Amino acid sequence: MGDLLKFMRPKYTPVAIYHTKEFPSYAAKPSGESCIVASMLLHAFKSGRTVAMSYDLVGCKGALSGLGLGGQDPEARSSQAVAYSTGTEDNPGRGYFCSPEVARSNYLDVIPVYGTREDVVVMQPMDEAEKMNAPIETVVFLVGALELSALVTMAGHIGRT
Repeated sequence: MGDLLKFMRPKYTPVAIYHTKEFPSYAAKPSGESCIVASMLLHAFKSGRTVAMSYDLVGCKGALSGLGLGGQDPEARSSQAVAYSTGTEDNPGRGYFCSPEVARSNYLDVIPVYGTREDVVVMQPMDEAEKMNAPIETVVFLVGALELSALVTMAGHIGRT
């Protein structure tokens, strides 16, 4: 990773994402009810700090699947299918799908559910995660169009000599 960063010289350090069973004492906790995935990533990119999330800290329940915290329970997924389609008398639907059944089969049922509710998701600057030998699962780059083009081009050449 060091050579890649030396050539790219990105404005922000890459962020490593991984799961662990214990909440790191040095990690910040996100606050608020907004989409925590974006706010966690931006906090890690801009401040260079480690941010961690556990099931009980999630305000936006859609993040349970996205972060690998065991997903939503079946009742919540059913109500989400209604919200994404027709809605109820009290709460109009968003109209993304024509019916709850279509929303469920074409969207909610294809979202993989992984991890458990006991997991903790950590977003940490890549260099720190590497020094700690963290079990890195994903690396996220916050880049502009030129850097993205370079990353895509390099990804096509991995393994070639």
